[in-house]
Amino acid sequence: MNSTDHELDLKQTSLKGEQKRAYNLFDVGMQIRVLYIKVMQRVHDTKDVNTKQMNVFIKSFPPPLKELYRHEWRILSLLAPLQHKNIICLLAAGSGTGGSLEDHQFLVLQHYPEHYPKHYPKHYPKHYPKGSLRNYLTNHASDWTTACRMAISLTRGLAFLHTYISEDTYKPVIAHRDLNSDNVLVTEDSSCIISDFGLSVVLEGCRTKNKNTQDPTMIFMAGTLRYMSPEMLDGFLNLKSMERALTQADMYSLGLLLWEIFIRCNDLYEDRQAPDYQLVFLKELGPNPTLDELRLLVVENKGRPQHSKPWRKNTQLSMALWETLEDCWDPDSEARLTAQCAEWRLYNLSSAHP
Repeated sequence: MNSTDHELDLKQTSLKGEQKRAYNLFDVGMQIRVLYIKVMQRVHDTKDVNTKQMNVFIKSFPPPLKELYRHEWRILSLLAPLQHKNIICLLAAGSGTGGSLEDHQFLVLQHYPEHYPKHYPKHYPKHYPKGSLRNYLTNHASDWTTACRMAISLTRGLAFLHTYISEDTYKPVIAHRDLNSDNVLVTEDSSCIISDFGLSVVLEGCRTKNKNTQDPTMIFMAGTLRYMSPEMLDGFLNLKSMERALTQADMYSLGLLLWEIFIRCNDLYEDRQAPDYQLVFLKELGPNPTLDELRLLVVENKGRPQHSKPWRKNTQLSMALWETLEDCWDPDSEARLTAQCAEWRLYNLSSAHP
């Protein structure tokens, strides 16, 4: 259903017992006039809209998804003051004030305009014209420089989420828990921005601070099946160290995304022609794998993505890159790289050329 000329109440959503936060980008107490908005029926649906002040990215939640809205708002409000360029930034949160939008909840997310307001950092990307990572990789092969830019920016964003910050602006460790190629946006310069924090968890030591994750079974089975780590699929997370367990699970998902990025890099192949894009395990399990099929492949048989077309033979660079991917998706979660280490490796590899 399409609606036009509605007012959105963008006053900050308040959560009982939590301190209200002020956003750095602009006054979230203002009323933004929405010229066009499409009301979606699923939480993951989004739509670009145009406002009087700037282009923004609005994510709508119908009434049955109110708790999911509150959860994602809570995560994004922790991240907004830090304005990391590889993490989508929350501008405001609110609800519809009448008509078909009444009782719908909205998250207003950054979507940088062509002309930056004075308070925007100059190094920020302007917008996401290339859509999701999956959409971009489906339609574009890349050269080595572009592939490295995507991989490093994605890994840098995850490293930021996994980092505890206590000075200046506080930020706890956050596990994303649903890294996949639909939840990563690609900017105009082919950098990646992590989005969709509906399943994310705030971590402090061994404890989670999310009401929705107190039940261990909810922690085990979270995310997109195809990208779930072996321990998540099998239900054997280390509950004694939840922070390590969930960040290690993120690293497995990151490894799969890096594979998707680099198999589309022309420079890694002898004929400089990358094969068509494919989701991880598409060849092995098809488009809709079941939990049992993934358990058999990933957990029992320790299956991992393979080359659909061989990379250039005996090059030190391709061998080092493949080793990095393997170290991200290692069957032993304790042996996986941290996001910071993976970013460092990729940065060093980026200076070379196939």
